[in-house]
Amino acid sequence: MKKKSLSLILLLLMVTTARAEQYLVDIPHLCVKLDKVSGSNVSFVTTDEKCQGGPSKIPVDFPAKVTQIEVTVDGKLFKKQQIFQSNFDTSIADVKARAEAFSNINPNAIESPAMIKAREAASQAYAATQTDEYKGKIQAYKDTLEKDIQAKLPEGFYTDTQKYTKKNQKEEKKGGVSLDAGDRIYIFISSSLPPSVVRTYAADLHKIAEPNAALYMRGVIGDISKLKPTFSYIASILRKDPQCDFTSTKCDMFGTEAIIDANVFRRYGIDRVPAVVYVRNVMSHDPEWSEGDLTNTKTSSPFVVYGDSSLAAALLEIQKEAKSPALEGVIEKLIGSGRYF
Repeated sequence: MKKKSLSLILLLLMVTTARAEQYLVDIPHLCVKLDKVSGSNVSFVTTDEKCQGGPSKIPVDFPAKVTQIEVTVDGKLFKKQQIFQSNFDTSIADVKARAEAFSNINPNAIESPAMIKAREAASQAYAATQTDEYKGKIQAYKDTLEKDIQAKLPEGFYTDTQKYTKKNQKEEKKGGVSLDAGDRIYIFISSSLPPSVVRTYAADLHKIAEPNAALYMRGVIGDISKLKPTFSYIASILRKDPQCDFTSTKCDMFGTEAIIDANVFRRYGIDRVPAVVYVRNVMSHDPEWSEGDLTNTKTSSPFVVYGDSSLAAALLEIQKEAKSPALEGVIEKLIGSGRYF
């Protein structure tokens, strides 16, 4: 996740009814509104409203599927955007139905003899890699290779991630990044929470300065076609001074990312807010797509804490079970070093 002073990533939800094709369209800033859609061309006009923030995305309905769109702003070409996710409207039930139907197909009935032979050879090759003898040879080769690499590295560097974490991460925690690349801290919020509570979370995320930690909302406020209430709310909770009027002056903002993604709510079963989730081993096929999409992202089991508590208190509770050196680094940045348990 790239850290921005004010960032909003709108990710579409899977719906169960067919409608127009909907895509996430890149826009240069938040001060635009949709003008018209014609074929694969989408036009925006700049509004007179003052706002802050850089490039973002907005969902737009198209009359038919497209693979590339042209985005214009005030009559000028902004960019040509390639569309990779061509079907956002497939429901979960439809996916399951298609999967079940496909599973009932006899592959031998549709594959050529050459394909059947290739598949059998692949299965035999995979089985050979699962034997203890093969795994032992691979491990021996890895050990030899690691020793050879280690001998060529300067003192203090390690090829083993755990060794590096234990020996060197203490220095990184002092103002640097503590979370591993696959770690995430999700703070789930909504506009129904007291603004002071959400602003405190935003301030804590700004303090720890972890690019893999962010605020998450389930959806926009009100009608999705009218985004101003959502932008205004996010801007209000990210202002360091709650009294600063960002419509007339430049306000100092927390460097905290706010993301709208109902998929992440569903993935971790979040049914009330606020909630703090810590998860490890997040691996996404497409980093630009939703981490809540089960087909795009794999993770380990999450640690979840509900309730109106500080971020430090929630992470301390999670750390009792997680026992994560990376999470310990985040906690130290919030409340200082020491024994917590």
